[in-house]
Amino acid sequence: MKKYIFYIVLVFGLSLGACNDWLDVPSKTEVIDYEMFKTEQGFMDGMAGVYYLMTDDALYGDILSVTYLDVLARRFKIYSNYDVGGLGKDLDAANYYQDSKVVGTIDNIWSKGYNVIANVNSLLEQIENYKSVFTYDNYRMIKGEALGVRAFMHFDLMRLFGKPYALTGDELTIPYVTKLSGREWPLFNTEDEVIGLALRDLQEADSLLSVDNMYSSSVENSWLNSRRSHFNRWAVYATMARIYHWKGDTENALLYAKKVIESQQFRFMDPLVDCKDLQSRDVAFYTECIFTLNKTDLKDVYEKRMGFAMERLDNDVSDIEKLYGKTSGGSTDYRFTYLWYLAATDQVGGQKYVFYRYNGGVASRGDLVTLMRWSEMYYIAAECCGNTAEGRAYLNEGLVNRGLKKIEDSISDEEFRNGILNEYKKEFFSEGHLFYYYKRLNITKVLEHDQETYVDVATPGYVFPIPEKELELRRGVTE
Repeated sequence: MKKYIFYIVLVFGLSLGACNDWLDVPSKTEVIDYEMFKTEQGFMDGMAGVYYLMTDDALYGDILSVTYLDVLARRFKIYSNYDVGGLGKDLDAANYYQDSKVVGTIDNIWSKGYNVIANVNSLLEQIENYKSVFTYDNYRMIKGEALGVRAFMHFDLMRLFGKPYALTGDELTIPYVTKLSGREWPLFNTEDEVIGLALRDLQEADSLLSVDNMYSSSVENSWLNSRRSHFNRWAVYATMARIYHWKGDTENALLYAKKVIESQQFRFMDPLVDCKDLQSRDVAFYTECIFTLNKTDLKDVYEKRMGFAMERLDNDVSDIEKLYGKTSGGSTDYRFTYLWYLAATDQVGGQKYVFYRYNGGVASRGDLVTLMRWSEMYYIAAECCGNTAEGRAYLNEGLVNRGLKKIEDSISDEEFRNGILNEYKKEFFSEGHLFYYYKRLNITKVLEHDQETYVDVATPGYVFPIPEKELELRRGVTE
């Protein structure tokens, strides 16, 4: 494997503890022993800064959750004059990924993603030198979370910039970076190498996080609080389930999905408890969340991308009603009942559905970005088991807890697969997972937002182009 020395620019984000040291950025060519990493609080602030960086609009604060991946999955009606970042413009054009605004968006995903990884590596390189500063089990907790985030971020970058696993062979995809500046790291890794390295990090994280408890609470040790906003032990298992599912290893995917399902750390939302009234309505279905990020301006992101103006991403009233089954005799789906409301607008037709999910200030927990949720583990388990009694039981558990009827034992294999697909469409609206579902299975034709028209996803395709500057740098190093 060819290697080269590459210095990463570190741009540290604001930590949840608002540590000013996290913003002091020395020369990019320095290998730094950061002063902040000499105290336990410094490591806490550093890890909080990593979570903050992940909420950047170029990553999970917008592009990889709220909008762009669902644009590519054809979830929205896109008006001809919509041009917020060029995300929906000329989506059917063969040269879509060559548009300058689209290139800028994709380049930002790469740079911001690797900046998260660089910050994680900075923390990990220092933590062994200062084990003595930690109290309680915080050394294990923080190191485990950091390793988990490193694996999680690399895996998502691979899913974006690599091919569907079945098509990769021995092709190189992205670099799996485990060292900070001043160290050698590979030009590229194959997809199997990325997966192997991610699983290695996750296995170590699992060992370190063996003391984790989703419901832990402490006045003396704040790091034990709000574990859903940390990369916790069950986030480790959920990521492993995703990775094995991606590569088609159904045995291990099912194993780790069941670790989350059977953990007794989660429960499905109860509308009588969690959605009693609008002010207290839990639009995140928080008891089901495995890993979340806090983003206080999430409502602003939603308004910018999908607000009431016509030049933004949209769905006709009929789009949403078809998706959730209202047009076929009424919908009992909790996701439709509690996450959408019909509002008057100046658009054609005078009405549109507005998504409560990211409407912070109106309902409860509208400022959370959910990266992993419990229901996904049921869908993974169902798909791994196939159209068997066990597979149908997993899918039915999800259906019943969304206010829907169970599927019949007599359904065909195709109906079973379509049942899982339909749940992905309804469950993960504006969370980005449908794009990964289509890509994992290399589905070539998908339904448009109207739930009637099929389009060919060969344009623009599933594989994001690696930034040209990155390719030029690498060509220069190898010459």
